[in-house]
Amino acid sequence: FARELQAGIRRLGESEYDVILLDLNLKDSSGIQTLSKLRPHARSIPIIVLTGAYDEALGTKALQMGAQDYLVKGSFDHDALMRTIRYAIERMGQDEELRKILASITSILIGLDSQHLITHWNAVCESTFGIPEAQVIRKPVEECGIQWDFKRVLEAVLESRREDRTVRLDDLAFKRSDGK
Repeated sequence: FARELQAGIRRLGESEYDVILLDLNLKDSSGIQTLSKLRPHARSIPIIVLTGAYDEALGTKALQMGAQDYLVKGSFDHDALMRTIRYAIERMGQDEELRKILASITSILIGLDSQHLITHWNAVCESTFGIPEAQVIRKPVEECGIQWDFKRVLEAVLESRREDRTVRLDDLAFKRSDGK
């Protein structure tokens, strides 16, 4: 139990945890930024966000930012909490399996959500572009630090969504942030 985000982050390094119940309003952090600040420190731990009021948009945003589920404080009982925890742990395990599969792909693989925020950045991206995953996750793809023909990239993303298939961008010139 931690009343402050920084204290909670410190505790993550001291013990192993099965799940995190995260109140978005702590002494040193409030709102969805609390999840944003915590997620990089708890990549393999399922997070269930506790909100103060029923807010579908906030819950959806929390899920998009990597939470496994959310609950409204005061509107759930013991059984619902236990079920939510169990499902969150199960979903996290499925996410881990998917990450392992994606990590085995030897091509550049960038996952984007519907708002063009980066959701996946594989090791090939890290070595090719020289940018660690932690620097780009949840950022707009156009702000990831690569100089490339973004119009061509965006067209490929839109084609992929429209056709519901993978689109390859062969021979796409780019410049890394280090100038290479």
